[in-house]
Amino acid sequence: EIHGPYSYRGSRWQECPQCAQERARKQWEAHLLSRMREAGVGKRFINCTFGNWTVDESNTSQTGARDQLRDYVDNWKSNYEAGRGLIFSGSMGTGKTHLGCALVRFALSQKVSARILNFSDLMDAFKNSYRRDAEETTQDVKERFSEIGLLVIDEVGLGFGTEAETRLLTQIIDARYRNSKPTVLISNLEPIELAKAINERAMSRFADALVIAFDWPDYRRALAAKQQQKSNGEQS
Repeated sequence: EIHGPYSYRGSRWQECPQCAQERARKQWEAHLLSRMREAGVGKRFINCTFGNWTVDESNTSQTGARDQLRDYVDNWKSNYEAGRGLIFSGSMGTGKTHLGCALVRFALSQKVSARILNFSDLMDAFKNSYRRDAEETTQDVKERFSEIGLLVIDEVGLGFGTEAETRLLTQIIDARYRNSKPTVLISNLEPIELAKAINERAMSRFADALVIAFDWPDYRRALAAKQQQKSNGEQS
């Protein structure tokens, strides 16, 4: 009643192949969404993809960033095996977290384990390991984050961590580098400031990383301004 008649061979009843494909697609999407939640993707970003990232075609910085990411994803196998990381650097509201979550989605779709979390949450995981009743030791935490296929760390450099926190981050980045596991750093800091925040040793591990400068206006503020203008127009 949906896709019309279809032919098949044999005496056993068979399901409409188009219905079967649609059901399989929905099951896979539900499984992927579940995996994304487990990977730390919040409700606001659960449906983020490269395709629904808003790009101003007249903005060469944005289109350039899109093309760079397309190239990275198109060459995913070689980039992943080489452990080539990424750095998203720029002001707030420019889509860095959106794309970080899109990378997590893509990695999971390629059957690669992935995780996204804020720098502060990463440090909290270590702090919790210091408690007497902790379920994980500090070494367990290091190994857990070192072995994830793709690790996305957001808000790096926010508030500048302590020397101990910087050392722990460096150890994770270094372990991932030695195991050819790509790491993504998302920060509001410029690359030079980011290097100071996480130290030169950790930054050196990103010598071959794809660095993208998000140097366009705040999308959230621009959208809010448009909505306010629309609301004012309707009221008048």
